Amino acid sequence: MRITVRKKLLGMVLLFSVLLVIMGAIAIIGYGKINEFSPLVYGETKKAVIALKKARLILEYYRRSPRDDYLKEITEKIDFFYKQREELGYNKMVLDPLNRGFLSVFPEYQEAIDLFPVSRKREAETREAIAKLKEVYERQVSTAEEKDAAMADVTEKMKLLIDTAMDFSRIGGLVLEKAVQLVNRIVLFSLLTIFLIGTVLGVWISRSITRPLSLLSAATLAIRKGDFTQRVNVESKDELGDLATSFNIMVKALEESRDRLEEARNGLERKVKERTSELEQSKAQIENILQSQIDLVFVIDSEGNIMRVNRAALTTLGYREEELVGRHISEVFATQGLEKIIEKGPKRALKGERVIGHEVVVVSKDGKKIPTLFNAGPIKDANGNIIGAVSYTHLTLPTN
Repeated sequence: MRITVRKKLLGMVLLFSVLLVIMGAIAIIGYGKINEFSPLVYGETKKAVIALKKARLILEYYRRSPRDDYLKEITEKIDFFYKQREELGYNKMVLDPLNRGFLSVFPEYQEAIDLFPVSRKREAETREAIAKLKEVYERQVSTAEEKDAAMADVTEKMKLLIDTAMDFSRIGGLVLEKAVQLVNRIVLFSLLTIFLIGTVLGVWISRSITRPLSLLSAATLAIRKGDFTQRVNVESKDELGDLATSFNIMVKALEESRDRLEEARNGLERKVKERTSELEQSKAQIENILQSQIDLVFVIDSEGNIMRVNRAALTTLGYREEELVGRHISEVFATQGLEKIIEKGPKRALKGERVIGHEVVVVSKDGKKIPTLFNAGPIKDANGNIIGAVSYTHLTLPTN
């Protein structure tokens, strides 16, 4: 399956979003439940405790002045406690499945559940004691001892009922405190989890991007130094993997091109060496031919200056080669009629004409005049341009 870098980044963003949504949902539900139970624990439960304490105080008033409105008010305080316990406590803590699932993780929750039947029993006993107290006080024949006993019984029952209400408040406070701690830990753990997952994913994605780029950079430097055997081994199925594959294909093509160029260069060098060898052989053959001629051979440039002479010319004229090379050809011929000789011989050859059997006289180093038959022809380059002339002078008389 092809997973591109873009998909990796989108997947990481999506995962972070899901984790943040989950953490947010946990925080909202947890803190929502805490806010829901906070008024019950710190408000309504305490109000019920205060109401029962007031009822016990009113009971003392009833002892001194037994009036029905006192008992009615005591009954109303007990009814208030009943309402707080059943409607706000039992309905929310036991009957609500979401709250029950949330609170059941705390050990104190079961203790609170166990208090409900105890509280109902004590409430019923308190109501019965109040009814009995009223009956005793309303009988004309009741003795003081009976009234005191009935009053003591109600007082004891009220005390137990107040203790039960205070236990509700205490246990509710513990549960709420632990709930806050639990939600805080869950949120903190979620944040740490998101951070760790983000760090791991970030490092993984970063390595999946930077490692291929580092390999490409190293391979590029090696190739720049001439090592075309370098290849980038990236197995990821993304754009960087495609880039590495294209890079390897390019390097292979460059390596093949370099090999072909190297082969062509080697072939060219071989041909140049072969051609050079052939030219040197040709040059040697020409030199041998030139030096083996019995005629006087002069090679001149386009200005008429002597470039080469053969051995026969040096021997006949008595010069060394360095004494003739660079001198003008006119200095070799007899001075009488020089212009005519130059015009009819070398100059005509330099114009591209061939001169055959022209009688000229050459002068040796010691001044001897030697009659010869002058032959000349032009020397052309590869483009047909005249770059010089070669002359052959054949001796007509023996030299002495």
